Amino acid sequence: MKILVDRLYLYYSKLNKPSIEGKKAIIISPMNMHSDIYKTQIFLDFYKIIFEQLKMPLVDTFLFGNVNEKGEYFKERPILRSN
Repeated sequence: MKILVDRLYLYYSKLNKPSIEGKKAIIISPMNMHSDIYKTQIFLDFYKIIFEQLKMPLVDTFLFGNVNEKGEYFKERPILRSN
């Protein structure tokens, strides 16, 4: 996540922002937070603020719980999906 934030920092400049404005954003994340949904909301809010500031529409969100071992994705469905 830090690498993504660091790389997006370049686009906060008035010179660079036009090159990313309007590009679509999707959040895809493996998470294990079935019982801590408020922490998941903090994560989502953080990225929504970044994308809003960069004028990038958030098209979709996929968060997967209990994806800790190989093959577990196929046993679980997304715990949260929002547009």
